[in-house]
Amino acid sequence: MNEIELKPCPFCGSDDVVFGAALEDEYYVECFGCSAKVESCNGLEDAVAGWNARAIDRDAILKVADECASADVDCVIDWTERIRKAVG
Repeated sequence: MNEIELKPCPFCGSDDVVFGAALEDEYYVECFGCSAKVESCNGLEDAVAGWNARAIDRDAILKVADECASADVDCVIDWTERIRKAVG
């Protein structure tokens, strides 16, 4: 893994996320904001993949929420469909 890219914390949104090795064969990714943590004994790549996995696309949901908050009442009518599209 040449360059390790970590997504923000899925719980608190913090970018203060680090990775490392706790033991010789135990790797982790941890958020300093809320202490959320992923551990793996299958290598650093596995810990990073676990951290970066998302059930939903947080950025897409926040974008839809921002659009709805700044739009007129018509946005409220189709919010369900827009959120479904945002999460894929």
